[in-house]
Formats: sequence, structure tokens, C-alpha cells
Amino acid sequence: MREANKPRAVPLSGAHRPVDADSGAVIERESADPVAVSARRVSPFSAFLAITGAALCPLPVVYLHMSSSGQISPVDLTVSDYVSVPHGGELLAVSILSLVVSSLALLAGLAASAVPRLGAVRALCYAWCLGLVTALVFPTDPIGSPISWMGVVHRYAGGIFFACVPVAGWLLHSRFRESPHWSGVATTTRRLAMASGVISVAFLLSHVPATLPGLPGAEVIGHVLQRGVCERVLLLTNIWLMLALGVHLLRLARDHQHTGVRWAPAGPGETGGEPHHPTAGGWRR
Repeated sequence: MREANKPRAVPLSGAHRPVDADSGAVIERESADPVAVSARRVSPFSAFLAITGAALCPLPVVYLHMSSSGQISPVDLTVSDYVSVPHGGELLAVSILSLVVSSLALLAGLAASAVPRLGAVRALCYAWCLGLVTALVFPTDPIGSPISWMGVVHRYAGGIFFACVPVAGWLLHSRFRESPHWSGVATTTRRLAMASGVISVAFLLSHVPATLPGLPGAEVIGHVLQRGVCERVLLLTNIWLMLALGVHLLRLARDHQHTGVRWAPAGPGETGGEPHHPTAGGWRR
């Protein structure tokens, strides 16, 4: 015989809330597992897209390095210069689009997992994706040809998307420190964001010999900071950051699945992924 004032939960199937059999009032179950609370709307598919896109990106570039060995110097020339080799444009398009898909999937996962104050990060992610697509639509000039307006657009687009990643990573680090569900990856995010920022500056300086050849010390800069090496290290660092976030996102989604907790869909006044505040009891009105 149950207590007179204690509601009896009648579980519903799917993602609906259980209701009190007597009063019909909605009863919400609070999980003691904070990961399950935060990850109630994290999709494993988003995490899979984020990881797959970041992991796929380097593969076409590696193939271009191998197939054009001896034609393009990976030390002196950028990855964009592989547009001059057969099928280079198509393979570079695969790499760029995979990065765009990975970035948007990561953004969706972050928004669904209760990461606070994502407005600036969202804007930087969109700028990063727009820069990538612009660099794809306006390819760099073929090796040995004069600089065209399309090549100039390509260079500015590259500068924009390379600048977005370290800033977004640093902002995410501060946001992750406020979230118990992302604090485990906050230090890794900070270190990779700082590394990306330092290498981005080195990559920018590596262009000095070509853009300002008369500047004192330009020749020394060219010997110390090879443009091709700086760009490749920068790309690998950014991909490493995206993979780290994608793996953590997948861990959140899997932990949520293993709890077996069924959550109600977000109401009109709720934001995606905002967790309920745990209470001492199991069921509450």
C-alpha cells in the first residue's frame, strides 16, 4: 500500500514524460548521472560525423603528396598548390568539405550538450566554414603563373579560417571549465588552441619573404619558417583539436545511451541541451 501523498509514476514509451496516474500531472525523472543529464540530446551520429570528417580530411592530401612526389615541394609550397596536379582540385575539395561537415557536426553536438555561451564560438565556426568554402570556390593560382584576383581571394579566405580556430578553441576552453561534462577536455582544448595560435603566427610570418622581399631579415625568416611546413603543422594541429572534441562528444553520447534514461523533448522555453537540475528524489513533479 503506497503513501497517500506520494505520486505513482506511470512510465510512457519513447521520449515522453511519465505522469501521475491519479492527478495526471507530469513527473520528471532526475538522473544522478550528470553525463546523462547533459547529453540527453547529443546524437551519436553528430559525433560520428565530427570524427569521420576530421579523420578523412588528411587522406586525400596524403595521396596527393605521394602521387606528386618530386613535382611539388611540401617544404616550400602550400597544400593549395596541389590544385596544379591531376585531380588535385577534386581531392582538395573532398578534404575541405569533410572539414566543413566535421565543424558543423561538432557545433551541433556542443549546442546539444549544455556548453554555455556558444554565440561567439558559433560565429567563428561559421566564419571558418565560409572561409573554407571560399578557398575552395576560388582556388590558388597555378604554380608559376602571375597572381590573379581569384588567388588573392583564396589567400584572404585562408587567413580568415586559420585565424578562427585558435580563437574559437580558446573560447571553448573557458566555456568547458564551466561545464562539468566538458571539463575533462578543457586542458587539451587550451593547449591545442595555444599551439594553433602560435603556429598561425609562424605561418603568417613565413609569407614575409614572398610579400615583402625587401624587408630586413626577410631572407632569414624564409630559412627558419618554411611556408609549407608551417601550414601542414597548423592543419594537423587543428585536426587534432577537432578529433579531441569529437571523441569526447561521442563519449557523452554513449554514456547517455547506456544510462537508459528517457528524457522529454525540450519545451518552448528551453534551449537545446540545457540540463535539468538534479534533486534528491527519484521522481518529481
